[in-house]
Amino acid sequence: MGMLAHLYQYGRLAYIGGGFGHGIHNTLEPAAFGLPVLFGPRYGKFEEAVYLVAHGGFFAVSSADELHRFFQYLLQEDAQQQASAEIHKYLQQMQGATARIMGYLANSGWLTQR
Repeated sequence: MGMLAHLYQYGRLAYIGGGFGHGIHNTLEPAAFGLPVLFGPRYGKFEEAVYLVAHGGFFAVSSADELHRFFQYLLQEDAQQQASAEIHKYLQQMQGATARIMGYLANSGWLTQR
């Protein structure tokens, strides 16, 4: 995480690269600021991307025309707020994952076996 992670706080939406190659770049940095995120069609390996595309927080595009249409859509205040609400809901649902994992490992005895 570099300077870009801090710049997202000033944005209204984000386009993340990599989605036309092997996979997308980090979506959680802009999502932390509630930004709707756009990227190319190769995002299937990323659980948060799959979930948020299905729920309207993230948007996958396959062409410049689609990118333009989604930009125009997301520049509307209502659309941006709706996408942002889906992102915040997802992030709240995922909070505490580290504590749950550590609790599981502690109860399984895995931590004491190492």
